[in-house]
Amino acid sequence: LMLLNPIGFAFCEFQKWKNPGSHQQSKLRIVGFVLLQVLKNPIVFMVVFGISAHFVLHGTIPAFMAEFVDGLANSFGGAALFYLGLSMVGQLRKLTRSTVVTLILLITAKLLLMPLLCKDMVDLLDNNSTSSLNHSSLSDYAFLYGVFPTAPSVAIYAIYYNTELEVVTSGMVISTFLSAPIMYVSAWLLTV
Repeated sequence: LMLLNPIGFAFCEFQKWKNPGSHQQSKLRIVGFVLLQVLKNPIVFMVVFGISAHFVLHGTIPAFMAEFVDGLANSFGGAALFYLGLSMVGQLRKLTRSTVVTLILLITAKLLLMPLLCKDMVDLLDNNSTSSLNHSSLSDYAFLYGVFPTAPSVAIYAIYYNTELEVVTSGMVISTFLSAPIMYVSAWLLTV
């Protein structure tokens, strides 16, 4: 994620500059501004800060800092989901026929194709495994990991970058509700 998130954020920043209302500036200045915005992004900044802290603190987190960071991490999910719920108000009325088709395709891809893609990637990348049990466990884990719902931070960044808000928020809510039974059935089938 440390590699993919900055690339995605850079594309979002470039898209903001491509909008018709943006100013005409040199490409070097735009690239510099985009890099600055990506580095200022909390996800990228805090990962870099965490890696730096790991080396400065020699791999051990002080007790007072661990409690604070745990509390902060535990509070983010609830706050993000609350914000997602607030942003959903009135969004379903804005859905058009093409938006609903896009939503159905995205949810289908996320819930049905993503687990298969994750499993196949493990099968491709772990073909030299000496233990078939270990390979099977990794493959099953990748399948279940692909069914997990999308992180709530996606909705926050969709709102921040103003990109297809009704599709993202509606898709996340529907995908989250549908992923629980699919995860249960998948886990049950993998144990049989």
